[in-house]
Amino acid sequence: MPIQRIAVNPLLTTILCVVHRFLGRSIPEHRVELYDKCTDALLYEWDRAKFTEDAVVGTLDANQKRDLLCRVARFLHENHEAEISEEEVTSKFADALPDLDRSPGDAKQIVDEIRDRSGLLVELRPGIFAFSHLTFQEYFTALAYASAKDVRQLITRWDDPWWHEVIALSAGISGTNADVILRGLLARKDTQATVLAAICLETAIKVPLKVRREIETRLDALIPPHSIVMQIALHNIGVMVAPLLIKKLRQSRRDEIFSILQLLAAIDFDP
Repeated sequence: MPIQRIAVNPLLTTILCVVHRFLGRSIPEHRVELYDKCTDALLYEWDRAKFTEDAVVGTLDANQKRDLLCRVARFLHENHEAEISEEEVTSKFADALPDLDRSPGDAKQIVDEIRDRSGLLVELRPGIFAFSHLTFQEYFTALAYASAKDVRQLITRWDDPWWHEVIALSAGISGTNADVILRGLLARKDTQATVLAAICLETAIKVPLKVRREIETRLDALIPPHSIVMQIALHNIGVMVAPLLIKKLRQSRRDEIFSILQLLAAIDFDP
């Protein structure tokens, strides 16, 4: 569950509570929407209350602050890193600010203003910054690729687990053509790519029926799982694979039935 993934410390659990209060209803289960609302809560609601009137960051709206963080996230993820120096953060901000009609000279002040405040980009130790959770780095990286229309470039990273969540989130971002991502993965004709395409189905907003059926057909051929690796892969897909597992129960041997039941229990399937 995306909520369980985020709620790993008091700060992030508090963020979820703020989102719940802000929306006035249940927390979104669709993880792209959930991450969007969490970042909204941090970039707007909290910042408005915490920054002084003369703060530079206070003159930026939520989308502009997102743009700054997307630059940092993409840089980190492309370098397989989760930490970045203060000098590099300042440099990334300075490069981005002219596009936001702001002076590059404001970059250092913005870094100082968000230090330990926003809950998104925090100072882990003197001079070293990171996103408060890898999920936020992945989400902002996905936004960066989606906004730059670079989703085809993302598909080339299908065999690198470091990029799997970024690819899945990109498929669910508004304005992204998820069909391009899914067809690109299916064209690989590889089990790992098929599993990743299935994970993308959980986030994608609009998927052609033909593509959805192709993914389900390929998944069906992988059930029951005959290895621990495949069992883990199917588990990572989540509840979406449950109907296919149940269908195979009637066609499987006793040992295979046990494997399928184990998998249904692991994904918290509730019939």
